[in-house]
Amino acid sequence: MDKLTPVTVHAGFKDMDKLEAIYSEAFPPAERKLTISQIVESTVFKQDVRAYYKDRDVVGFSVSTLLGEFNYFLFLAVSKDVRSCGYGGIILDSIIKECGDKPLIFSIEDPSEQCDNSEQRKRRESFYLRHGCVYMGMKNSSPEGGPTFCLMSSIALEDYTPIKETLESMRGKMAEILAEYAGSANPQN
Repeated sequence: MDKLTPVTVHAGFKDMDKLEAIYSEAFPPAERKLTISQIVESTVFKQDVRAYYKDRDVVGFSVSTLLGEFNYFLFLAVSKDVRSCGYGGIILDSIIKECGDKPLIFSIEDPSEQCDNSEQRKRRESFYLRHGCVYMGMKNSSPEGGPTFCLMSSIALEDYTPIKETLESMRGKMAEILAEYAGSANPQN
């Protein structure tokens, strides 16, 4: 299997435009409240933003943050030009391995909801399940009436209560991040 090179993204990153393009093609506007540049520059959370290279080409990126006893995975995206080539799995597996015994927690759009992108949701669900991830038995609704999200974990745990409490407190922090940029226009829409 191909090897990818992860590179930490910082303000002024040379391939930021390529990351923004992948971000725009992979996520709907409702899920792109901030640009990748704004995420990198946020002072509320310490984000781990990485670009993944195959030779000299950016093939994808990830965004995660350490929240106490677990890592929260905000985004994983692969360029549409190389989807279904195994790069997403390489990225996910490397992040899970790096997390060690700390679970990687993330959310996916509920694949059981009737919607325009139901096939895409089912493919995402299948991808994460193939890589050993499990449902946590918790769902979050979007505040603006958007899709319902199902929480998943890289490790099955007996009790997700501490994680749920941390995620609830994180919602307030996310509001702080959005407030940091409330005065700026959102170029992702």
